[in-house]
Amino acid sequence: DAPWRVRWPCEGAPPQPEGRLATAHVAAGQALHRLSRAPDAAAHYHAALSIDAACLPALLGLADLSFDHGDVAQARRGYSKAAMAQPTAAAPRARLARLYHHLGDEANADASVVQALTLEPSHAAALEASAVLHLARGRALEARDDLVKALAARDAPPVGGDRWKAWTCTLASVHEQLGQRLD
Repeated sequence: DAPWRVRWPCEGAPPQPEGRLATAHVAAGQALHRLSRAPDAAAHYHAALSIDAACLPALLGLADLSFDHGDVAQARRGYSKAAMAQPTAAAPRARLARLYHHLGDEANADASVVQALTLEPSHAAALEASAVLHLARGRALEARDDLVKALAARDAPPVGGDRWKAWTCTLASVHEQLGQRLD
């Protein structure tokens, strides 16, 4: 077996300093999530929450797992729980905005984006969610502006990653709609 296929038991101590166990479990959960190993990812997110009950990345990871598996109601509860656990964080509200948009609940999507951007005006995911809502309403100029800000944000996805590529492709599509070329 390749080393990455070996199971890292949740009961075992991850290779991190003692004070960073929750972070290590979140990192393992995120890696396992990307590998489509949802039960193992969930176990690590739960392990992180047993160390820090308000661990935002773990709460969001569990909600993301639910959303990815089509359990929208559970995802909404998870994102809402993350928003209550971290009342000054924009990320749960940005994810709620995307979830509400997915459900066609534009009023709640708008409210969630406004809350997220009020908390963190330069939050990349909140700006991207705002761009998606603008595109749905045919407001390409506003969408372009939000996508440009999202890609330039401090917490933007890493250049070359899947999310960065998706956002960049969306921006190119918006430029095409506006009759502008990206050179």
